[in-house]
Amino acid sequence: MADDLERTFEVTLGGQATRRLPLRDRGLAQQSYCGAIGVEYLHIEQREPREWVGAAVESAHQRGRLPPERRREILQALTDAELFEKFTHSRYPGQKRFSLEGGETLIPALQAVVELGPTLGVHEVVLGMRTAGD
Repeated sequence: MADDLERTFEVTLGGQATRRLPLRDRGLAQQSYCGAIGVEYLHIEQREPREWVGAAVESAHQRGRLPPERRREILQALTDAELFEKFTHSRYPGQKRFSLEGGETLIPALQAVVELGPTLGVHEVVLGMRTAGD
């Protein structure tokens, strides 16, 4: 078992060039891929976007966790959205409405885009929607 830790493997981490590392130097890979969140990106056929996603995943641990107050803000936004959805479901039964199901993560992502956009030169955010037949 201890000998296995000395075996080397070719790895590409953090968008760096491929290199050989012993299994005992698994820190970055373990931090990037053994946490509570999984990311599936190897199905992306184009090399550049696939490598970009891989580098982003592998460098995410370096950015650290969100501060507690920001985490509470995100939780509050998700809770508000869920409560609003429940309210419209009970208040307007049978009416066509849109569900958050599966799209909850879009809320903090859109919030970040709207908040950070002006500092990056964004002047306008336009959201659109297509129907299933389009």
